[in-house]
Amino acid sequence: MRRPVWGSLLPGNGASAQRRCIIAALSIALAALSAGVAAASPELTSGSEDSLSEVVVTARQRAESLQSVPDSVTAITSTTIERAGIQQVADFANLVPNMTFRETFREGASYITIRGVTTPQGGWAPVTYVVDGVPAGSADAINTGALVGIERIEVLKGPQSAIYGSGAIAGAVNIITRAPSDHLEGEAQAWYGNYGDERGVLMVSGPVADRVKFRVDAFYRHSDGSQEDTDGLGMNFNRTGDVRGKLLIDLAPVQLDLRLHYVDTHAGAAYQEFLPPGDAGSTLIDNFDASPGIQRGIRGYEDVRNIEGSIKAEWNAGFATLTSLSAYSKLDDSLFGTTSWQKPPGASFCGTVGNAGEPPDCAQSSEDNFKVFTQDVRLTSASDQALRWLIGTSYLHREAPNALLVGGAALDPSGNVVAGASPFVNSTYLRHDNFAGVYGQVNYDITHALEATAALRWDQNRYNSTQYTSLSLQTPVTLPDGTVTQRKTDAAVQPKFQLSYHWTDDLMTYATAAKGFRSGFFYSGNFTKAESTWNAVRRSPRDAQPRCFPYQLLGSAVHIDHLDAALPADFKHSEHENQWCRGGAHCTTGQCPDPGCRDRLYRCPGQRRHGRAVHSALHGEFIGGAFFAAYGRLESHLPRRLSLPGRPVPWTRKSV
Repeated sequence: MRRPVWGSLLPGNGASAQRRCIIAALSIALAALSAGVAAASPELTSGSEDSLSEVVVTARQRAESLQSVPDSVTAITSTTIERAGIQQVADFANLVPNMTFRETFREGASYITIRGVTTPQGGWAPVTYVVDGVPAGSADAINTGALVGIERIEVLKGPQSAIYGSGAIAGAVNIITRAPSDHLEGEAQAWYGNYGDERGVLMVSGPVADRVKFRVDAFYRHSDGSQEDTDGLGMNFNRTGDVRGKLLIDLAPVQLDLRLHYVDTHAGAAYQEFLPPGDAGSTLIDNFDASPGIQRGIRGYEDVRNIEGSIKAEWNAGFATLTSLSAYSKLDDSLFGTTSWQKPPGASFCGTVGNAGEPPDCAQSSEDNFKVFTQDVRLTSASDQALRWLIGTSYLHREAPNALLVGGAALDPSGNVVAGASPFVNSTYLRHDNFAGVYGQVNYDITHALEATAALRWDQNRYNSTQYTSLSLQTPVTLPDGTVTQRKTDAAVQPKFQLSYHWTDDLMTYATAAKGFRSGFFYSGNFTKAESTWNAVRRSPRDAQPRCFPYQLLGSAVHIDHLDAALPADFKHSEHENQWCRGGAHCTTGQCPDPGCRDRLYRCPGQRRHGRAVHSALHGEFIGGAFFAAYGRLESHLPRRLSLPGRPVPWTRKSV
């Protein structure tokens, strides 16, 4: 495990002047070459009337024109990906209305929010994130590596659980990588930016034999970091290597698709700036120039290594295609950083640090590892018929050990700061999740213009969590009630009904009723219950008119019946063993402090450490979300509101 030297930059201090010149020259040459190719072969733009007819998506698990899909779908083509320089999830999230992506204190932790539903800490994203048919096995796996060699990105909004399974409570992200080419070809790109940010992409593709083709995409990044501490060292440095390979084998009528993806990242972590408590810190929140800056004794880092492999087999039987997709992934994420958030000597959670005879700092060390196996088998009918259908079954098994250690740091023989031998926080858990589901969908053309769709999925999820004394997972901890392994089970049925009418080739209206579902999860011994949403898209006389068409918009109402999840603490009403409070006042057993306190989250003492973390008495509606599929224009001017018991929260008008 790589450990940072106290107050030093690891490793490397930026590129040499000679290397920067070479990279800059290569970038200019490649840019000129790309411009020449683009001028020689003009492409359709997103603003042309013919461009949408060229976009084919697989949002409903079969290839269809985007104009024929009665769902809110944002399709980002390879042309847009290249022109917009999309390399990360945040890059395309910025292009999708009503979707946000937020990175946090570490590379592996990120939060997706779509239509107001977000990612709970330690839980599942509000979307099923799929790459070439393989769902991400954790929220940590979503933001690893780079998006290179991507053919298309499809973002579906609204509950999609009937087809995409548990997790698609608010939508789905479907990423399709580029297929190998018929002729040998290669491509190289390079970038250089401020703060020593160097990036390079290499692609090689072509045939191996008459029926075998391959493609390899490689990405490299080295950045010194744009956020510096008071010593001038970059805190959010990043070094990433990413290799993605694909092999297609034609054994007609069977097609084999083998995929392998490897990511290795060493990046900065835990680099938040510390603000003093009380009014002194409050005045600095909106005045960054007056803040003291990031001060550190420990320069935090995170190591992420992720390897994924999948085998997809398709057999075309004429009347239908049988598809089997097996995948395995292993993600290891380790973090080491400060918990004093300042440069010693001084006070910390570990007491005073940095003086003679004291620990050099107060440190945190964490491990979040995942081993995931998924299997999906489905039978899909031919598309050139009035009645189209698919049936399938899926399975996911996940093993996830995680640990958090907090305590006084130590120095190794080389003078590097490492975790101490006696942490006062030692939280280690091993989770096992088993998800199984069956699903089906039917599309029927009632007339040439009118289509009806019905989909249904049933999921059964089993979870268990065991606490251990260390990450060696040798000695389990017995809970006060005598339980060693906590177990939970839930099941859900997710229907979806749609009716769509094509007025012209370019104008469609539709009505949808769908239920979304997101699995529950254990995190640090606490269980968060599963969630469900209902989404109804219908005609409504209250809906606003679009700017460019004299037609009525289709309104959307998302109703959340019951939500037990890690919501913002302002919205929490605790009724169970674990009482979490917002405020700096002292907690009393079973009672939160004055609700006027708004400094930070505290856990009331004297509460049991197991059971449900929070019961959120949230019963509200998201009103809004207009859909209009005509010439690619999506317009909405509906006010949004979130209704909570005794606490109305205003929302701003926003496009969907």
